[in-house]
Amino acid sequence: MKNLTSFIERHNELTGFSFLTTKPSVVVLGSFNSGKSTLINRLLGEEISPVGILPTTPCLINFEYGKAYQATFTFAGERKVFQQRSHLHAFLTQLNFSRGRVDIELPSPLLKKCRIIDTPGIDFLNGDSGRTAEKAASGADKIIYLFHQRGIEESNRLFLHRLATARRNKNLNDLSFWLNCNLGEYDGTSLEITRTVLREIFSNPMRLNTINTFKPENVAIFKLFLEVELLREALRQVSGKLKKIDTELPQKIKKTVLIKDYSLFLSEFWTLKHTATLILQAGRLLYSLPSVTRELETHLQHMNATNLNHRLSAPDAKLHRTRTTGIRKTRDAMLNLLNFLLNEHGIKEFTDRTELKQLFHTISEKRFTIVAAGGVSTGKSTFLNALMKEKLLPTADGPATASVTRLTYGRRKKAVVKFSVQVTLHLYEQVGEQVDLCRDELAVLEKWLSSPACGIACLEACVDGRFKDTGQKETAEMIRRVKDFFAAGTFGLKSGTTPPAAFKPVPLKRIKHRGIMQKVRITFKNPEHREFDLALPEEIRSFQNTLGTANAFSIETVDIQHPAEFLKLGDFIDTPGLDGINKHLRERTSRWIRQSDACLFFLNARQILNHLDRDSFHKLFQPQKAGSFNWQEISNPGQEKCLFVINFTDLLTSSQREAVFNFVRKSLSSTPVPDQRAGRPGILFISALRGLTAGQDGGMGKLIKCLEEDVLRSRGKKFYLDGTQKLFSLLDGASRGISDELMSGNTSYERKLELRRAQETLRQSKRILKNIRAAIYEPGRL
Repeated sequence: MKNLTSFIERHNELTGFSFLTTKPSVVVLGSFNSGKSTLINRLLGEEISPVGILPTTPCLINFEYGKAYQATFTFAGERKVFQQRSHLHAFLTQLNFSRGRVDIELPSPLLKKCRIIDTPGIDFLNGDSGRTAEKAASGADKIIYLFHQRGIEESNRLFLHRLATARRNKNLNDLSFWLNCNLGEYDGTSLEITRTVLREIFSNPMRLNTINTFKPENVAIFKLFLEVELLREALRQVSGKLKKIDTELPQKIKKTVLIKDYSLFLSEFWTLKHTATLILQAGRLLYSLPSVTRELETHLQHMNATNLNHRLSAPDAKLHRTRTTGIRKTRDAMLNLLNFLLNEHGIKEFTDRTELKQLFHTISEKRFTIVAAGGVSTGKSTFLNALMKEKLLPTADGPATASVTRLTYGRRKKAVVKFSVQVTLHLYEQVGEQVDLCRDELAVLEKWLSSPACGIACLEACVDGRFKDTGQKETAEMIRRVKDFFAAGTFGLKSGTTPPAAFKPVPLKRIKHRGIMQKVRITFKNPEHREFDLALPEEIRSFQNTLGTANAFSIETVDIQHPAEFLKLGDFIDTPGLDGINKHLRERTSRWIRQSDACLFFLNARQILNHLDRDSFHKLFQPQKAGSFNWQEISNPGQEKCLFVINFTDLLTSSQREAVFNFVRKSLSSTPVPDQRAGRPGILFISALRGLTAGQDGGMGKLIKCLEEDVLRSRGKKFYLDGTQKLFSLLDGASRGISDELMSGNTSYERKLELRRAQETLRQSKRILKNIRAAIYEPGRL
């Protein structure tokens, strides 16, 4: 601090330069009640600029140095002079427009170095205030911009966009931004949000610090910052002319030496000596500027950390960044606020209750979609059973989920399985330059043909790209030809046993124009819709049997309703294993992931440890490999909606967990999958089996929390920001109605009290809403 103070004290050394004729102007901007006037008062050492909870700076107030206090108001030829502070304050409270100007002379040492201009809040109810602030900023040498503790708001954003455009050809280092955390304990959320938005607006990182204008030590550090900036500005002004004077000095010395008149010689000599002294002093200031800047930065970092209730553990410690609130908290906060507004009698006549009810209904009925995807036996269904705290979905070591299943919230436990009216089965598919037989589809088709209970109404076979009606016998004959075409021989078994056929891929060119059936379209007579009461054990068993592989191709939809708490916010989609399902189900899973708000991709920790071969892991992602899953087709790049869940970690030791984590992280970092988060994919460990056991968590709590945050960060952000914006509009409309009636002049005293109470209720509601909106934003993942 000693070096910093010494540096600032030497500011007076530059006053010897005659070309420093004008003092720089410092303009203080920000929303009303952001602490602009309070900061200026602290800087000047007395309560000189009017402050209050309501807007109290109706016009520009210009502070200049003077030997005694004097204030002058000028507007449109009118001029008023005030010798006492109280008279000026009383006059300003009567102004209802942001025109004119107040010039205040004050014997403050700081005003010897600059002019300070206090401005009306950019969001003052009078529309002229924003234009007044913009005009003051256009000619400012330095701009100090203050934010509320809640950070940047829409009015700030709009104003700063205009400011950035107006100052695009000026030095951005002349702007500094300060978040005034003077409203109690501060967690740092709005700081990082504001920093991110500022970078977007100005296309550059901008200086942003915290300050508490009620803390004298904060104001003292800010004053040091301002004085260093003023000295830097003065040095910038003189540096160019100093270089020119310095180059001319040797020639002037030569001329002075030749002067024969002693008096004239002494006069010129002392002038040159004084000039050389000033040049040396300015040089020393320029030389010490970098070290002073570093010292000042250290003080600012300490002030930030103190305001954030966060101690610095090291010189390079970073500011605390709080992660966004979860989707449930955001939803509950919005619904609580809307419920309050709907039941608050004092504002009923000003608010659009129909719009409020509609918004309440929209938010309460909103459901986000979360897809559980992954390979066979990775524990997707077990996870969803753990979410419901009971085993309803079928699970097995092999493929257990043959159909896409939707879980939604409902007070009654039930399941509805709908079967398709029409199904198309592909009998073979292209894999590179070969075609391979679809064995599962072929087996199901043969079973349906042999079972009258299936109720087939119509069969259509596609040969050489054309469908034609076929009977069951003709279709069976065509199936035999398909099997013969792909046959690779038979396995020798005991005599009297029918040997199963073995099939092999065949070259693509061999199958063309061979009259081989490509696919079959089956239409059913009366497709079933089965409903199961999942509160009954026998119904649960029947439901699980229905979801078996035998019905994999005929089930259209499976919907489960369950009163699990988290299902109130989102519908979960259970999908078949990506590395074991048939192509038509893989495509259906792809569509669900594309449309989802979040995706949980499950990995089996045991299988990863048993197969540390990179190719076996990547086959789920690489599109050029047979049977692979193409992430590029199912997800928009950059969307943070995928979490990778490593399941069955209760069976691993700590060293094995570390090995699995490092392997997955390394593999994902080099794999073209969505949501890389700057090379750090979201990876979580769980044990769904433990989560299914009563009284155990198994990592489920952490997963649900991360999932809530990810949903809010992706699709949920836009939905809730749109909701907050709509509610802001409704509250603003109500506020304008109250303001218009207050300003009408025909209102009784009792009515004014009611209106002011309603106005305060709306203000408090807006503050709550702004806090909700601030919590929705998040600059990045920790």
